[in-house]
Amino acid sequence: MRPLAVLVTVLLAVPAPLLAQGGPGRPPGQPGQPEMVLGDADPIGTLLERRDSLRLADSVVTRLVQLNLRFFRRKRSLQMRLDSLLPD
Repeated sequence: MRPLAVLVTVLLAVPAPLLAQGGPGRPPGQPGQPEMVLGDADPIGTLLERRDSLRLADSVVTRLVQLNLRFFRRKRSLQMRLDSLLPD
């Protein structure tokens, strides 16, 4: 399965109320873990941080880790290119 397909599958598998509440059995607005926002700068990291509460399969976690590493490498490469273009 392609990494993007895995990410989409995981995001679609998470029930909307779980995302809104930040976890099962807790009404919105109560203290605890911050709410998961799909527009986060690191959505894969957010999913990995909550893998236990989301009950992600080990195979999905493995693919998410690989995808996260690949994005990190790409981001680092782009940042290095931008830094080389900008004056000190």
